[in-house]
Order: sequence, then structure tokens, then C-alpha cells
Amino acid sequence: MSDFIIKLEHPAAVRADEVGGKAANLARLARAGLPTPGGFAMTAAAYRRQLRHLGLDGDVRAYEEGDFSTRLRLSVKVRLALYQGSIAPAILEPLLEAWRAQRAAAPLAAV
Repeated sequence: MSDFIIKLEHPAAVRADEVGGKAANLARLARAGLPTPGGFAMTAAAYRRQLRHLGLDGDVRAYEEGDFSTRLRLSVKVRLALYQGSIAPAILEPLLEAWRAQRAAAPLAAV
């Protein structure tokens, strides 16, 4: 699909470091033959790109070196920015394309 979106049927979709634990587990279940809604996941590259888009990549680096209170403050800051900020244009179009394709194939999906 793109560097930012990967179908759960793709072999790399079972790698948690590539798509996150929930999506990787869903991909593993599908590979084992269990019924799943199918779909797609955003990649780690999308996450890193979104962090750069929102100017948070420095905060993530500071988190790794921070003490408990610094980590707590930065985790809240990053989470709020991810929820409230705009989606990077480079991610938005592939994301919308994947969502439209998923909705056309099956009206139900897992998030």
C-alpha cells in the first residue's frame, strides 16, 4: 500500500515492531486461520513521521533519558498532541485510501 499503511495480510504485519502489538496479533490470528475482520495497520514509519509532523520527535528522545516525572509529563504531552494535532498530509491520503478500500470490502472493521 505505502510506507505508512500495511495490509494485515502482508507478511510483515505479524511484526509488532512494524505495526504494533494489537495489529500484529490480529495478523497472526488471521494467518492461523481464525476469522478476523481483516484490514490494515499504520506502520512504525507512519508513527515516526507523525511525530516529526507535530514537532514531537525531540520530546520522544527526551522521554528516553528522563526521570519519572519528566517521562510522565512528556507522555501526556505527546498523547494529547497525537489526539489533537492534524494528521501529516503524507499519511492522511494513504490512510483515507486504505480506509475507503476496507469499507468497500467489508462494512465491519477492527480498530
